[in-house]
Amino acid sequence: MTAQDYHKLSQQKRIANDLPGAREAIDKAIAMDASVDQPYVDRSMLETLSGDIAGALADCNQAIALNPRNVEAYLKRAEALRRLGTLEGAMDDLNTAAHLEPNNPTVFATRGQIFLLAANDASAAADFTTALRLYPDDAHLYAARALARAGLHDSVGAFSDANQAINRKIQEPEAYLVRGALRFEAREFDNAIADFSEAIRLNPKRAYPYLQRAEAKRARQDYGGAVADYDEALRLEPSVAAYLARGYERQRAGDHPGARSDYLQAQLLDPKDYRPLLAAAQLLTQLKQYTEASAKIANVLELRPNDPEALRLRAQIADAMHRP
Repeated sequence: MTAQDYHKLSQQKRIANDLPGAREAIDKAIAMDASVDQPYVDRSMLETLSGDIAGALADCNQAIALNPRNVEAYLKRAEALRRLGTLEGAMDDLNTAAHLEPNNPTVFATRGQIFLLAANDASAAADFTTALRLYPDDAHLYAARALARAGLHDSVGAFSDANQAINRKIQEPEAYLVRGALRFEAREFDNAIADFSEAIRLNPKRAYPYLQRAEAKRARQDYGGAVADYDEALRLEPSVAAYLARGYERQRAGDHPGARSDYLQAQLLDPKDYRPLLAAAQLLTQLKQYTEASAKIANVLELRPNDPEALRLRAQIADAMHRP
């Protein structure tokens, strides 16, 4: 077999999801002829899938050295750099790719994602718009632009894009999450719950949609349903926000031990976050446990010396303790 034969065999095995076989074949192709750029790009894809980002980066570098006009190599290297957190380097590669192939929708879609990660929603929306001009029926592009437009507070545009993605039968949750959030803002709580539920159906192992649905349920005064969603979110991914939200709901329901436990768990997750300490101080003040509350307030003020709520609580406690 020739190097080209092994390269073709590797592609066939990758399509068949035989990744070890694909890697073995592409290694043989490169060993037989190291002067061709595309096998390095294909091997970098396998390395990325296996988590060998350093190997993927090295292979992309080699492919670009052999052929500086290989757009796929720039795309794959940008992905490797993104995974390493080097967004500036990824952006440089995508700018080069856009210069080489200004009519390639994948280039603009990928660069749009990098802009989203960099919180540059305006540039992200512009790139997704370009990609949609080139590939107007891609549901994922509409979902991505919906996120960017939501970040720009373009509610009408974001809602329209989310609908476009959903009407194209997208099987990923982002479009439903965007539309659900917009419906929540419009106080369409039942519709928001329906969208968040669909996002959960599409990806039941992600915590964020449960948190969003819990907030909508709270707005509908379905407090038991909200707590159940907080429970599931915390089972999937413990977070300060989820513990605080469940703690507030437990406190509202009169479950003070449960609320204190949640605030403590939130504090343990991030000792530098003042919010669990403040929540505990508010609860303890409500319960007239002023000594413990004062200690929590002191902790808050160490982190935020001028926190207005902590100062208000301190004054409230001082007044209560000196009242006849």
